[in-house]
Amino acid sequence: MRVLLDGRAIGEEPTGVGSYALHLARELPRVGVELLLFGPNERQLRKHGLEPRPGRLEVVPELRSPMSLTGHRRLRRIAADTGCRLCHCPYLPFPFFWSGLPLVVTVHDLIPLLDRTWVAQSAKGKYSFVFRAYHRRIVQTATRIVTVSGHSAGDLTRLFPAAAGKTEVVHNGVLVQPSVADEVVAAELARLGVRPPYFLYVGRRDPYKKLGLLLEAFSSIRDRVPVQLVLVSPPDARYPEVAARLGRPDLRDRVLDLGYVPELGLRALYQRADLLVHPSIYEGFGLTLLEAMSHGTPVLACRAASVPEVVGDAAVLVEPDDQAGFADAMARLWQDSGERTRLTRLGTRRVVDFSWGRCARETAEVYSRSLTAGGRR
Repeated sequence: MRVLLDGRAIGEEPTGVGSYALHLARELPRVGVELLLFGPNERQLRKHGLEPRPGRLEVVPELRSPMSLTGHRRLRRIAADTGCRLCHCPYLPFPFFWSGLPLVVTVHDLIPLLDRTWVAQSAKGKYSFVFRAYHRRIVQTATRIVTVSGHSAGDLTRLFPAAAGKTEVVHNGVLVQPSVADEVVAAELARLGVRPPYFLYVGRRDPYKKLGLLLEAFSSIRDRVPVQLVLVSPPDARYPEVAARLGRPDLRDRVLDLGYVPELGLRALYQRADLLVHPSIYEGFGLTLLEAMSHGTPVLACRAASVPEVVGDAAVLVEPDDQAGFADAMARLWQDSGERTRLTRLGTRRVVDFSWGRCARETAEVYSRSLTAGGRR
């Protein structure tokens, strides 16, 4: 099976959709898919630990932005000219005007269509009508649609009923890495200015992430819980209220805002954290939760969207927007080391169910069903 995978989002430092595409590019050839990767060049692939090999993984570099109409036309032409049987687009922007090969599109979440206030300052929020048009076109054009959680599948089919007959759930994977040596962890924490014990937040600052709620909840228990709160959260000028809160006297001496942290530092932070705190009220999947579990970190999150589906019984969940409940759960978990140990054990077992190898196998099965159902247009 020769498949064209749109990898234009991979780039130099892949995040989100780019990381998803990169993991598929690594794993799909291992399950028998002959992959033609459109987007990154060979140098970029080698930087990410991948080696192009004829008959397994080949690349077609593309320098244009993923938003480029010329790039979309080239993608369609390459699909027709290179012997590929199917094209997979890992999300937006997908080629709006598509014809020829069967098309698989992954949909990760539909946040701007559920509540624009959650992303009011982002382009997706401001131009949600474009976001809606893209998804309507995906439903019309795609042979099969992959969603990364059952919850996202439900959102998609509720908003676009025509998607019901062509939508399949394939959960993301999590990369389980070896533990970082204790001396490296200590050096990384010292470099970052982190003093254990600490609770850890990893995520953006969009309103639905509820970072403001976390800061207020932490402030309310600061006299009972002698820990630092460490934020791995890139600054975002669109949401200045978070920075304003961080400047308050009750928070600035106990909250450490690190912004972006490279991979080794983040792994060290996960590994030594006493608790991952994740108050978000919407996740299309929730990879951060599994990353924490893979490092042995207990998790406190909200019972919202896909989170219960992903964490199962391996995390403590509180109701969305319950600031007092979140604060009480943080205090209780700090005081109960036995419960944290239990969560670590359950989390370590939970991540076994979410490998990128499994994701690739199930994605390849979607490809096979697409070829059976779709044929050529």
